[in-house]
Amino acid sequence: MAHETYHFPILKPQAIVSCMTDVQVPCAEEDLARPQPQKMLIVYEAFMDVATGSPKDDCYLDDIHEMNVATSPEFVVDSVRFYIFLNQLTNLMYEVGISDFTSRDVLKPEPERVRRILSAVINFAKFREDRQPSFFQELRKTDALVEMIAAGEQDHEQMILDLEAIKQQKQADMPRIEELKTANGSLATELDEYKKLDAELNKQLAEAGALRKALSERNQELNDAIDRSTKELTDIQAQRVDVPETLEQELAQIPESIQTLVQQVDQHRRLIQTRHAAVEKIEAVPKELYTVQELMSGTVRLMENYQEQASEVESIRSEIENRKLDSSTLTSKVDQTERLVRMTEDKLRTVRESTQQKRAVYEQETLEQDR
Repeated sequence: MAHETYHFPILKPQAIVSCMTDVQVPCAEEDLARPQPQKMLIVYEAFMDVATGSPKDDCYLDDIHEMNVATSPEFVVDSVRFYIFLNQLTNLMYEVGISDFTSRDVLKPEPERVRRILSAVINFAKFREDRQPSFFQELRKTDALVEMIAAGEQDHEQMILDLEAIKQQKQADMPRIEELKTANGSLATELDEYKKLDAELNKQLAEAGALRKALSERNQELNDAIDRSTKELTDIQAQRVDVPETLEQELAQIPESIQTLVQQVDQHRRLIQTRHAAVEKIEAVPKELYTVQELMSGTVRLMENYQEQASEVESIRSEIENRKLDSSTLTSKVDQTERLVRMTEDKLRTVRESTQQKRAVYEQETLEQDR
């Protein structure tokens, strides 16, 4: 019953004007003879108000102002309202028997078409009140689909804006990432130089330790020689006391022994001076070691800074990965929205095809009943 084809007579202009006056729709015979787009739009709006109780001013989306339209937002709002109104008007005409109603009937009306359309609407309004509930039901379904499409388009626009923001943020972070890469390369080069310097210092420290060990051994040898000389002198003194008859011979040998001892003392003195110079060199080693330690501490600080910057790079990299994931999620949502829009369009097309098929069947049955 909701998709039957209505048969209606073509009314005369006087009858159309009279009937439209009854339903308080302003129209004159001149408007029917020479229809103007603006006048016919007013007539259709009035018929829509009478048939559905919803004027054209109510045909808007609640969230149309949240779409952040940059240029001519009023034009976009009026276009959306006109599109929804035209969609509802087309559904109304389809229900009253005008299946070929298009936007041309509003923008470029023709007298014969206007007379036929108004005859169908008047017939529907006066004699088909029992069919209005089915029309309201279809009209509500159409409104729901239009709202769903508009919401999907808004989500799609928002996702595109979010994706662009993520791309811009990524482009803004690229110079910082390049700077960090350059700084990491410089730090790596400095670290290699410090490692080489550390190896050289360790080598010099090992050589100083070996020299110190050799000097210690030589000092021990000198001490042993002094001990031997002291022991020999003690033995000589003991022999002089124990053997006094040989005192003259020993006294004769004393100058030679003294000369020998003086030579040995000179040798020991030169050796000690040499060892003092070596000891001074050894004492200078701790200062060099302290310098090495300072260099090592500086190297450690640079390593810590490098680690901190590396952790910052890792955090930035993880943030980029998260934003890539968000971007892929937004892209999938956009794809889902597009699929939903396509499914909605397919459903609308299926409904229209089914309606046309049922109408054709009903027309065939009506022709057979008429015969």
